[in-house]
Amino acid sequence: MSALMSPTNALPLESIHLSILPKTTHNITWSPDNELAVGCDDCIIVYVPDFSLSAPSSSSFATTAASAPVNGYDGPRQYGEAALRFPVAPLKSPELNRHLFEAVGQDFAGYSFFTGAGHGILTGHGSTLNHTVALQWSPGGLGRMSRSVLAVLTAAGILTIYCQGAPEVVASGSRNAGSMRPWIPAWHVGAGLLVPAAAGHAAPDKKECITAFSWAADTRGKGAILAYMNDDHEVVLLLVHATHDAKSTPGHPGTWTVLEVARFVADGPHPVLTDPTDPDYAFTSSSFALSWSPWLRRGSSQTSILSYVSHNYIGFRQITIDEPGDRPGLPSVHVGRADASGVCLHLSTDAFVVWEDKIWSVPGSSVCRGVIASPTKVQAFELPFDHTSPVAKHTTDECGTTYPSQEDMIHMENPITGLIIHPPLIFTEHLHPNLHPRPPLRHTR
Repeated sequence: MSALMSPTNALPLESIHLSILPKTTHNITWSPDNELAVGCDDCIIVYVPDFSLSAPSSSSFATTAASAPVNGYDGPRQYGEAALRFPVAPLKSPELNRHLFEAVGQDFAGYSFFTGAGHGILTGHGSTLNHTVALQWSPGGLGRMSRSVLAVLTAAGILTIYCQGAPEVVASGSRNAGSMRPWIPAWHVGAGLLVPAAAGHAAPDKKECITAFSWAADTRGKGAILAYMNDDHEVVLLLVHATHDAKSTPGHPGTWTVLEVARFVADGPHPVLTDPTDPDYAFTSSSFALSWSPWLRRGSSQTSILSYVSHNYIGFRQITIDEPGDRPGLPSVHVGRADASGVCLHLSTDAFVVWEDKIWSVPGSSVCRGVIASPTKVQAFELPFDHTSPVAKHTTDECGTTYPSQEDMIHMENPITGLIIHPPLIFTEHLHPNLHPRPPLRHTR
């Protein structure tokens, strides 16, 4: 282990000063390679760490150490002062997706110009300023050198995937190092920007407004799964795969396969009031309405639970993928016909769910846990994979979620904007490794 990597020489924590302020919550995200992305008003800022294993006497260390001291410290830093910044507000051409249709042998589909998306007063007429709404890194493997790509949702209802383009020259010493090359859009979806549909699946031809999205956890197989929700309360699943050629022309985004494989309605059991003059009307939405549990492997298939936020309801839908094994092709995706379970809870704007990154084995089943942020309070839950308890249609008066509780009212002005579930502490040493008693969830908000 090099001197820079030893625990005794851990790099100190330091503040990052931005020249432009983020305008939304949940606006920072780390990639599996520890790249830090910050979503600002009309752009994204990406900080790339230095993973070189060179000794302190190397030229890179000397260059870093020679820079101006920060907070009295002039040694190596986690992130350099220089950061990659690229705009996200300008609309891209629909032609950006043409290569997706050519890759699967389908005729190019899409609208030739942007006129808005969905049913919103602003988005429906294309009047939004298209600021950053949400961002998230993909699992590793989709980007160049098996790294991650960055998905960015903007206010126009468009989800764009950014990646590093092919370099002009690949130096042998920096082949696996982080790069500050400009990031380019690989493809996008939403607002009439269409992607191909898988065989046997009919995708509607409409200008949908995307309101939330989430990458599934790494499947350790071929491809990744991206889920997004639109303002018609539909959840759409995309199967995504990419390959990159070292001899590609400079700036090439790679060869992408993007297929819409499933679409289901996620409106929950509660009727939604649409008349603003109704005394019980409350506008509720969340840009972070989707979240995935870890994958449970069973033979050649894997199952994950996708949570979604609806009107005063958190729904849980099981998603199963069947790996092709040694056969060519991508996994097949199967969606449960109904929610496996659900939680009725009074929800305010930008409610979200965070899952524990672990699956527990109990007699007769496997369970996963998580926390719901309403976002004025938190509520823990535990969900089995092998049992279902669907929620029947009913009104919010029947389940008592029409109005916020007294606790909600107290914390209404200080909503939760971020939550982390810590790894469980297991003190037992002689039990079966999968049958540990489940300790309480530990989380920080």
